[in-house]
Amino acid sequence: MVDLRTSQVAFALDEERALAVVDPVCGRQVELDRIAAQEEHEGWAYFFCSPACHQKFTANPARFAGFGSLEKDERPR
Repeated sequence: MVDLRTSQVAFALDEERALAVVDPVCGRQVELDRIAAQEEHEGWAYFFCSPACHQKFTANPARFAGFGSLEKDERPR
């Protein structure tokens, strides 16, 4: 089993009851059936809205891992 670490609101039920995760790079909510990529880092699974966000993460995972403590405006781009 893989722990999921994107934020305290990583899993949220939207008005249509679709399960979603938060992309750690851009902060977008991504429905599980629309995840473009997934990466494991230090035992945590991260999910991405696009290949571009996935590439940014893999280039420097420490920059984006654990972003949940940052306010939206503070997230690195």
